[in-house]
Parts: sequence; structure tokens; C-alpha cells
Amino acid sequence: MFNVFLPKLLETGSGAVNDVVVSEAKTLEESLWDVVIFTIGGCPGAILGAYLVESPVGRRWSLAGSTFITALFCVVFVVVESSWAVRASTVGISLSATTMWAVLYGWTPEIFGTKVRGTACGIASALSRIGGMIAPMLGGALLMIDRSIPVYTSVAVFVFAAFCVLLLRENEGDSGSRAKGERTIVH
Repeated sequence: MFNVFLPKLLETGSGAVNDVVVSEAKTLEESLWDVVIFTIGGCPGAILGAYLVESPVGRRWSLAGSTFITALFCVVFVVVESSWAVRASTVGISLSATTMWAVLYGWTPEIFGTKVRGTACGIASALSRIGGMIAPMLGGALLMIDRSIPVYTSVAVFVFAAFCVLLLRENEGDSGSRAKGERTIVH
């Protein structure tokens, strides 16, 4: 939900001056440059996520940690007022979210047993698409109430997801009979 409304959130930024909310409307060009910075900031996340999947931290803690960090940066995004802090928080969101997705995509096929892997990954993908359709509609309605509500909703979803990840069991070598410490390249 956060990514869908990022340009609008950046364009309609607000800051508090003497407890009075003042709108700091940006031009569309300034907002789009902030989106470019957000996007570039996430590029190392895929490499970091690929490393974390095979790191001693483990898949479960890597996924939960990157999800909690994404939620934290979303809160920072809403709280900060200066332009540089907003940019820094969006880079943090992008980096941690991209890391989260990389770990998720690296671990998901291993979570499910071989007999149900195709069906389970298909159901997970379908639920992701359904969520991708619901989020803009829900976010648009919440954005009309207040610009921070969609971000706080995203925070709640990230925190809930991270706690659910912590409930999962991680088995060493889920993907087969790899030797301890042996790395694999997966297509």
C-alpha cells in the first residue's frame, strides 16, 4: 500500500510549525525525483536478501528482521519533517522492503514440502495478487481521511507479517541434502 501512494504522500507532505500543520506542497517533478531516489535506494536490497538467505542469521530471522525494519522506517517516514529525513526514510523503506522480498522469494519454495510446493506457491502468489488489488482501493479511502493512515496501516500489516514469520519453523537444509555451509545457485 505504501508504494502505491508514495508519490502522493511525497507531494502532499506536511510538517508541524508551532503545533499548526502547514502543507508543504511539492511540485510533481520534485516528488518524482524523490521516487527515483527511493527506487535506487532499494537496489542493493536484492543482493543483501540473497546473502541473508544463506547467512548464519537464518531465513526466519532475516525475513522477520527486514519486515520489522521496514515497519520502523514507515513510522519514521510519517514522523519526520525535513526533506532530507523523508528521503532517508524512503531509502530505508526501499532497502529493507527489497531485502524482505528477496528473502521471502528465496525461502518460500523451501517452506513447503515437495508434494504441495507448486500448489502452495500458486496459492501464495494468488493471495499476493488479491492483496495487490485491494490495497489501492483501501489505501485511497484511508488517504482521504488522513495522509498518514495508509502508512500506519502498512506498518500494522508489516508487524503482523513479521510476527507470523517468527511462528514458522526453519529447518536447516530445507531445500535438499546440501552439506553444511555449501552454497547453491537457484534459478
